[in-house]
Amino acid sequence: MAKRKKLALDNIRLHPVHGKNKSRYNLDAWKVVAEGSQIRLLLFLDRSAEKEVVELVKRDVIGRGDYILLQGDLEDSYPLDSLIEALNKLYELKLTKGDVPIIPRVPIIENILIQNKKSKEHWKEKLAQEIANRIPLGDLPKEVADLLTLLKTHVEPESSRVSS
Repeated sequence: MAKRKKLALDNIRLHPVHGKNKSRYNLDAWKVVAEGSQIRLLLFLDRSAEKEVVELVKRDVIGRGDYILLQGDLEDSYPLDSLIEALNKLYELKLTKGDVPIIPRVPIIENILIQNKKSKEHWKEKLAQEIANRIPLGDLPKEVADLLTLLKTHVEPESSRVSS
């Protein structure tokens, strides 16, 4: 998606933290790696991680402007048409809009995968990649557009930014 938005992310690495249970360890480990280097941690998290974000800011693991909290789960923010198309392609399904209610989507999608004997391994990452490849740029969820803007401010040299 960043390429489609003409955003060069050569020096950016995205790493899933695989849920709240593992995220505290992963973030602490990345903080150790980042200390004394030019690595900056930027977080894009589901709303359920709000308490953890507050704790990370208090502990100075991340700065106040270094995270974006979604309204719910990332999967809840995908346009329904793109979501259905992506699920059908990835898992050879024949879902319609009625099969996936608007919110909450994660338990519904997991149930669909189980019922259809499809692997749930890394399904969120696979789905996100497929959505990124097919979603019209004008239909980006607000939080994803905000993330791309945040990344852009950390990638572009100060001198090349357009002031408004």
